[in-house]
Amino acid sequence: MKKILSIILIAGLLISSISISALAFQPNEHKNKKIVEHKNLLLHRERARLKKQMDFKLKATGIWGYRESNVTSGYVNGEITKGRYARIFKGIWKTIDNSSVGKVVGIMKRGYFNGHIIKKNESKIPITGIYRINRENRTITMTWLTPTNIGWIVVRLERENRS
Repeated sequence: MKKILSIILIAGLLISSISISALAFQPNEHKNKKIVEHKNLLLHRERARLKKQMDFKLKATGIWGYRESNVTSGYVNGEITKGRYARIFKGIWKTIDNSSVGKVVGIMKRGYFNGHIIKKNESKIPITGIYRINRENRTITMTWLTPTNIGWIVVRLERENRS
């Protein structure tokens, strides 16, 4: 009989201690609200930081030519922007005598360039290239290839002035 009473007493104490601890440690609504607000603030700061990184732009100006001649055949102007996974080049090209003008659009990633040359008559010519970045001189040298020609490009990079 003593054993049964002692077991009942211990069980009663355990049950009462659990209910008391549950009352003592109730979730605080105000505290949870502060945590959520702080988390939202941190997410907002992180998004702003990422957006600032995505605003990256470089101005690119240079010359291009065909592999056989090793003489400048024209000029290239454009800008390199930072996309989510790769750099995007958008620019214009022209020959020295202004007989041909067009746009160049492409993706630069891990030393490779893939894009299109868009002529005035809206015809698209695929272009592929392998490029090297010289950080000291701030230049990019690229060997390019279209279905009919092979050539080279040397481009100088400048940061765009932000105001």
